[in-house]
Amino acid sequence: HGRHARRRGYLPEAKVSPAESIPRRAEGAEIGTYTPAELDAILRNARPFWLPAFVLGAFAGMRPSEVYRTSWEQIRWDQRAVAVPGE
Repeated sequence: HGRHARRRGYLPEAKVSPAESIPRRAEGAEIGTYTPAELDAILRNARPFWLPAFVLGAFAGMRPSEVYRTSWEQIRWDQRAVAVPGE
């Protein structure tokens, strides 16, 4: 987040962070999908901790609530699938 980084002195005032270059959805606007370029920017700039969550959301179509309650044991590498918990 650019504002947070500027307040902490990590980002110069005149510099735009990669996250700030992606337009925000207007209130009440229709929900869409990221373009390949936007998703590329997100994945290239994501911290390693968040990368699995972004990848599951983008490529498995999982909702954030589903991603957050998924554990590594539910990733079925041999089946190329994710067992999404139902609760």
